[in-house]
Amino acid sequence: MASSSRVSKEEDELMGKYSNIDEYGFIRGKDFDYKSYENFFSEYTTVLAKRAARWNWLLDDGAKTKIKTDFRVKRFCRKGIPMQFRKMVWMNISGAQKRLDKNTGLYRRLVNDYQTSASDESLLDAIQTDIDRTFPDNVHYRSGETAKKGKRPELDRVLTGVGRYKKEIGYCQGMNYIAALLLLIIDDEESVFWLMVTLLEDILPPDYYTNSLVGIRTDMEVLGDLVKERNPAVSSCFERESIDWVLISSKWFICLYADILPTETVLRIWDCLFTEGSKILFRVALQLISIRADKVKLADDMPSIIEAFRDFNKDDAALECHAFMQDCFVEKTPLRMSQIKKLRKIHENKLKNDDKEVEARRNKKQ
Repeated sequence: MASSSRVSKEEDELMGKYSNIDEYGFIRGKDFDYKSYENFFSEYTTVLAKRAARWNWLLDDGAKTKIKTDFRVKRFCRKGIPMQFRKMVWMNISGAQKRLDKNTGLYRRLVNDYQTSASDESLLDAIQTDIDRTFPDNVHYRSGETAKKGKRPELDRVLTGVGRYKKEIGYCQGMNYIAALLLLIIDDEESVFWLMVTLLEDILPPDYYTNSLVGIRTDMEVLGDLVKERNPAVSSCFERESIDWVLISSKWFICLYADILPTETVLRIWDCLFTEGSKILFRVALQLISIRADKVKLADDMPSIIEAFRDFNKDDAALECHAFMQDCFVEKTPLRMSQIKKLRKIHENKLKNDDKEVEARRNKKQ
């Protein structure tokens, strides 16, 4: 009993030390593990202090307002960008700042001075439906009376602007989580708009968010090939139960892990995403699969395998973002972009041909 009382007292003290709302506005639930968070954060603050000192040196104590990607910057980004520099670094290394500078006022015109149409009304309805589902556990995206004071109007405008600018995409589920988290970090909707455009046009493959989702489906096939090569035991379990990776990991890629992993871990992933491109999505996926590999091997049916991949946001291995990101870059076999591009081309062509055949059969029946 004494031991139980001591644990309970320690938990109460930690709950008193930390707010039930984190620094990004997410409400910590009743099952939040304050002890694990204390263990992680007590060490991570030292990492943050060291990284801030290094970035201050690199950016002349914040005097530099532009930065280009080189080997040193890439290495710095892999180890994490301090929050105070994230907006400037993300905007510059991604190319979003150049887009903004060349298109002054375009975002406002898309949002405020736009001739609506039937397709536009459909876009607005789809966005509004998903805004209601976006981060319901975040105080900035609450519905009801507080909605107008939060970030929901900004999210609505950003997604509307993106949908009108990228008409071939419009809106796709998953984009809401990306834009919503960007708004929490950057707090400037025009910059968020251009980061979203840069993701769609430069960083992610084409057709990631089109109706066919060919880009996502292609990357799921690529991931399956990589797992077969690097974690054959897990791949065998999936083949035994005839499980497609789309079922497990499509949402990981669609929302860029924003609704999958702890926020700090997602931001560390995005530090690399804006610097190095979409290869980091595969590095993270392979690491998550490695973390749950033992559970998968013990699973004896499809539901058990699916269950093995749940609740990464509560997993200490994912919470400890610095160690997690280091592990993502530890490789016995180098993961090269040339390999990913080659696999993407093979699977994209096959999927598009399959889609054409399905469409042809459908038209023949009509």
